[in-house]
Amino acid sequence: FPRPERVELICAEGRSVISRLNHIGVVVDDIEAGKRFLQDVMGLEFVLERDVPARQRSTAYFAAGEVEIELIEDRDPEAKARVLGGEKAVIEHIALDVEDLPGTIAALEAKGVRLRDGAIMRVGTRDHAWTEPATSGGVMYQLSAEAVEGPSD
Repeated sequence: FPRPERVELICAEGRSVISRLNHIGVVVDDIEAGKRFLQDVMGLEFVLERDVPARQRSTAYFAAGEVEIELIEDRDPEAKARVLGGEKAVIEHIALDVEDLPGTIAALEAKGVRLRDGAIMRVGTRDHAWTEPATSGGVMYQLSAEAVEGPSD
């Protein structure tokens, strides 16, 4: 199939705001079972595990070539049931690295895209924002950039 012409989201300074695909976030009902599947069946390399207390989630990352697969388990049973809707796993978001998170957000907002929770969240040394799927083509995108200041507490 021929590749479509590349369309870039351009910020006010005239450069592309998206630098690369970082990871695909998959919410699972059992993170340990998901980890066993990705390691033992798919042969993917485990990268790191992290708790995200602000979102009541546990995560595990696996290398899949130049991108990663993030397994996510909600620790809040109501949130888990709402997100999974009876499934064992669902793709929740696509994470994109950006050079300038505030500039990217401004460029997207100018095109009608809204942020979920309306705020930037710091995790480790990176700042993150998630789009509201209803305003971003039905898909939640996680936008991530190196934090301007030091790591979070």
